[in-house]
Amino acid sequence: IDASEALERKRLADSLSAALDQLPLAQRVAFVLCEAEGRTSVEVAQILGIPEGTVRTRLFHAKRKLRVALEPFAPKAPR
Repeated sequence: IDASEALERKRLADSLSAALDQLPLAQRVAFVLCEAEGRTSVEVAQILGIPEGTVRTRLFHAKRKLRVALEPFAPKAPR
């Protein structure tokens, strides 16, 4: 990868880290367990001792907030 691509990846990683830090703890935990660790919502529900639906709701809200925070990094659609 070239220097500009490396810089863009670093910016994205920094932005993702900052966006994760801004999530409420419950949403951050659900996101990390499901998306980063690849666990199912059933597994996460068992780990946290909460209903599976609650895990899915927290994950939904976390993804929505992260999508907004990382929107500047989304590929631009061709015109």
